[in-house]
Amino acid sequence: MPALTVNLRHSPRTARPSHELGSSFKIKVTNHGKLDLKNVTVDIVLKKDDSCQGSTADTVDSTHFSDGVLLKGGREQVSLNAGQKYWIKLNGTNTIPADTPTGDYYLCAVVNAGDQIKDSNKTNNCSCSPIKITTATDKPDLIIDRISFKVGEECAPNHPVYIFEVTVKNIGSAPSPSLPNKTLVQVMDIGSRWGSGTTLNSLPPGATQTVFIPVYYFSEDPAHMTKVVPHPFRAVVDPFNLIEESNKKNNTSDVIYLDPGLICPK
Repeated sequence: MPALTVNLRHSPRTARPSHELGSSFKIKVTNHGKLDLKNVTVDIVLKKDDSCQGSTADTVDSTHFSDGVLLKGGREQVSLNAGQKYWIKLNGTNTIPADTPTGDYYLCAVVNAGDQIKDSNKTNNCSCSPIKITTATDKPDLIIDRISFKVGEECAPNHPVYIFEVTVKNIGSAPSPSLPNKTLVQVMDIGSRWGSGTTLNSLPPGATQTVFIPVYYFSEDPAHMTKVVPHPFRAVVDPFNLIEESNKKNNTSDVIYLDPGLICPK
């Protein structure tokens, strides 16, 4: 029998009534079975609990709230080969209904909504993440206030090539949330996978936090470090869009161009 699972990641922690979530979160579906599946339905719903119970095939999206409401633009269809894992490209607005009362909810992704496909285990057909609905208009606004670096002591696996010092400031009108174990500030070589990140504390309006981010020897592709130089490094706050801010356009630092050849000979 087919076996489908779904995983919802990077859900926003807060939202307002009428807020369009769009593609601010990620959904991965997996076909663990041995059969190719076509037109598998994935629904995005707002619920008061995280029980694995979603909409039916006849459910239509709505601009009015009810427990388990299918968000406006929240139905996707995908085809999956046997054994395939697939990150869905979210095309809808995924709009929170305008009459949703404030409070604590769960944003859930439900695969095989309506049980149109015989699934060997229906208990893992949903994935939920807590979300708070609020009417507050005050929001945080995180920026990279300062960035500097120093060169590491050794060019070798498990050793930092650079250590970046990054100061983040909240210039908004509300505290930023604390999201344990989530990367909220990151330094990356633009256009590659070379970089690293770390967490942040909750920052009240006007507060700053300085973090140290080591960028280690690039064991995945050592030649990349010296093959094309200089490397454009940039710091980004909230790189995965986990925080609802008043301005997302000021989340990156200026680019720093660095030549690892000074520490890593060709």
